[in-house]
Amino acid sequence: MELDQLFIGNYGDREICLEKGQGVYVQDTDGNKYLDFGAGIAVNSLGYSHPVLVNALKRQADKLWHSSNLYLNQLSCDLAKELISRSFANKVFFCNSGLEANEAALKLARKRGNAINPRKNRIICFTGAFHGRSLFTLSLGGKDEHRNPYGPLPEGITRVAFNDCEALKDAMDDDVCAIILEPIQGEGGVNLASSELLNTARTLCDQHDALLILDEVQSGMGRTGTLFAYKDDAILPDLMTSAKGLGGGFPIGCLLATENAAASFAAGNHGSTFGGNCLAAAVACEVIKIIDDESFLANVSSLGKLLGTRLQTLNEEFHCFKEIRGRGLLWGGQLTGKYNGAKIRDLCRSEGLLILLAGEADVLRFAPPLIISEAQLKDGLDRLDKCLAKCR
Repeated sequence: MELDQLFIGNYGDREICLEKGQGVYVQDTDGNKYLDFGAGIAVNSLGYSHPVLVNALKRQADKLWHSSNLYLNQLSCDLAKELISRSFANKVFFCNSGLEANEAALKLARKRGNAINPRKNRIICFTGAFHGRSLFTLSLGGKDEHRNPYGPLPEGITRVAFNDCEALKDAMDDDVCAIILEPIQGEGGVNLASSELLNTARTLCDQHDALLILDEVQSGMGRTGTLFAYKDDAILPDLMTSAKGLGGGFPIGCLLATENAAASFAAGNHGSTFGGNCLAAAVACEVIKIIDDESFLANVSSLGKLLGTRLQTLNEEFHCFKEIRGRGLLWGGQLTGKYNGAKIRDLCRSEGLLILLAGEADVLRFAPPLIISEAQLKDGLDRLDKCLAKCR
């Protein structure tokens, strides 16, 4: 039996089977080595088999894996302190993924709104958004093809055009309990929220006693050159979600909250069987200490500028991109009509380079591990150069 015949077909065909990784490289079961420009979809922030993370996991594996949230464990307490001390938040809820973190944020916002007024339950989201694949988070997503097969979906949701501040103002009223947005839309095509949008959303939430939820599942944990993307703008959220890079590849997610927002959840209102388990917390504690370092983040910013500049150079040669957008080590290049994203991705794979697509198949997404060196970054872009040359 072929390996792919073992699985439900929701991931489509998968042509390579990965076996191990080291640094910014992975190797498949046939011995082929790949330079990874996707980092497990912006997850493996510190690459593969990072010795500090491996050692943290091994140490904790000899002590305690899981204890349930009926009890405290020191590792989750330590991680909560690290996150609170490095962010706007006063309180933390741990879970296992970005989806779960967003679900918790949305439930909290609805609960708070209903307590204020039974009609205060509407949530505003944006075109191009992606917040997860549960029915609730899927209903806030930006693509009809993601939502339509699963109706009826939760109601009380208003979708407005991304970066359209006037449309947001028109949609806002006292029945809104929350606005949710990504500072950088990853799955939507690497679209950057404007400072005007972020500030407008903050102002409207203050005026209408609603919560501002920032989904930093993909943009957070050093990806943009700051620990969280919101730090680049002069606003503070009420709730923020984090996952992906937080565990450096080990599953963990969290909801960060102000004291005021967190007060809406009481004992028994929400939970997670594995959230904040000792193994995940032990790894994440080390990840955040490594990433939230001035020189580390400065290097991410520097490499991000190099990546953006090189993408512009490639565009001058091949006229392949309609638009290039990004910050730090999260970039997207929207392809012109003559270039096919899937074909370029497959050609890159044959050159030993793994890249991602975002939004429609016409956006190449670049999210390499944050530990990538300048030489490795240039090497990957040289491989991309060869693939684009084959597509002329």
